[in-house]
Amino acid sequence: MKLVNFLAAMKNRKTNSPRTLPSIPSEIVAYDKASLPSHERYEELLFSGLDLRKAAAGEIKIEMCRFKTCRLAESKIGVSRIIDTRFEECEMTNASFDKTSFERVEFLNCRMTGFKSIDCIITDVLFKGCHLMLSQFRMAKFKNVVFEDCVLDEADFYQADLTGTLFSGCVLNAAQFQGTKLMKTDFRASKIEGIRVDPLSIKGAIIDPAQAIDLVHMLGVTISPVNSEN
Repeated sequence: MKLVNFLAAMKNRKTNSPRTLPSIPSEIVAYDKASLPSHERYEELLFSGLDLRKAAAGEIKIEMCRFKTCRLAESKIGVSRIIDTRFEECEMTNASFDKTSFERVEFLNCRMTGFKSIDCIITDVLFKGCHLMLSQFRMAKFKNVVFEDCVLDEADFYQADLTGTLFSGCVLNAAQFQGTKLMKTDFRASKIEGIRVDPLSIKGAIIDPAQAIDLVHMLGVTISPVNSEN
């Protein structure tokens, strides 16, 4: 009963600082090339409908840009910075953005199955309506990040720092949270069936009463009345 009362009390608790929104000018110049050369700065540009599949770039900076209905599947962007940028309805299956910093970035209705963002810094970022099955965020550091209405089945957050992250209306079935920092991470109203998490990692996470019962079973704890023979 104490656990249920505690979780009910947490319902209206403020867990995250307000996310800072991206600042993108209303008038930006169209980018019409079919590549992203390395060691370049891309600023105030509109990438619309471009085919950038398997593009490879390193040490680039993308700032105040919009990517709309672009194909970025299997692209490899590394050791880069993406700031004040929005990705809308982009195809990003198996795209890799390792060791990249994301600041004030939005991913809206993007197809991101197998997306890799390993050892990244992700700050003030929104993922909304994205398909992120089998995505990898191993060892990434999150701050003021929201996942809203996303499918994250079998996503991998191994040793990531998800402190204060909000998962709202998401599906996280069989997602990996081993060795993950989950202090004030809010899972309420999301589906977490079969998630893989260790007792130390789940400490400090915010869940609802139904999720608490599921987690007890996941951690191998048996709930039994005092007078039960089993």
